[in-house]
Amino acid sequence: MHQVQIYRLGKPVEISEFPPELSGEDILPGFILNMQIVWV
Repeated sequence: MHQVQIYRLGKPVEISEFPPELSGEDILPGFILNMQIVWV
């Protein structure tokens, strides 16, 4: 199973199945993690 769990303060946990990328959103603006290298 390829999924990530995203934890944000004051919000429910978000579960994403096989996302191609993840962003740093407000905490790390401009940061993008390419998940394709992780799923190999």
